[in-house]
Amino acid sequence: MMMTTETKPLPQGWELIKLGQFVDSEKGKKPKYQQTTKDEKFNIPYVDIQAFEKKIVSFWTNGEGCRFCYDSDFLIYRDWE
Repeated sequence: MMMTTETKPLPQGWELIKLGQFVDSEKGKKPKYQQTTKDEKFNIPYVDIQAFEKKIVSFWTNGEGCRFCYDSDFLIYRDWE
């Protein structure tokens, strides 16, 4: 992949900054416990690639050992270490 620092002119009032200057990033973490059915205890959707791409929730967790995301979060999926 070719990396370049060339950019097109930005609109007036815009500023070019690095992503890390205004966001915090966290790697997701698989929950300690999960199951395929939602119930009273396992009622938090686990966002795996299928949930992320197709909006299909296949697993539910009780929240133990995982990271939470919120409506204001911006999620990015990456498949590399």
